[in-house]
Amino acid sequence: MKEHDCDILVITETWYYENETVYFGIDGYNGVHSCRETRGGGTSIYVKSSIRYCSETVSNKEKTFNYVSIDLVNNDV
Repeated sequence: MKEHDCDILVITETWYYENETVYFGIDGYNGVHSCRETRGGGTSIYVKSSIRYCSETVSNKEKTFNYVSIDLVNNDV
């Protein structure tokens, strides 16, 4: 099996509760999560620790959508 070195990994339908995200970390990555108040849905973005970014999370309490977005910061500095 070939290994891949991803800079950013996006996972949808995570089904995490907010208090569970600490259990789903990936070594070498920072996680940004958008969780619903009830089980189901959810989005997570894992960004390699060496990459600088800003994040925004939006959750809709009516359970129709939620998202998380990141903006990469100039990493050449």
